[in-house]
Amino acid sequence: MKSPVPFWRTIRISLSQIERIYGHGNFDDAGDDLVCALREVSGVTDVEHRCQVDIDSSHVNPWFHAFIFKVADLSEKEFNMLIVRIQMLALWDDTFQIAVPNN
Repeated sequence: MKSPVPFWRTIRISLSQIERIYGHGNFDDAGDDLVCALREVSGVTDVEHRCQVDIDSSHVNPWFHAFIFKVADLSEKEFNMLIVRIQMLALWDDTFQIAVPNN
């Protein structure tokens, strides 16, 4: 039997915001906090298979560079709880959330 295809959602976080909070180039600690938040809202201990991280620095203007945090198979309630946790970390910015294909 074939495994179901995961449903991915993308959260974009400004790299400059991460650096203001965590220090220059300290994306690793920010990623750890995001994974911890995902673990807390989903109740899953093995979250490594339910998230992906990447850096988008393709724009000429560094202000638009983003930490990409993709999460898979969260219910609407869990996803909204994750957004609240990201807001509590002071990393959420509505202007950075753009419509991108998730699957």
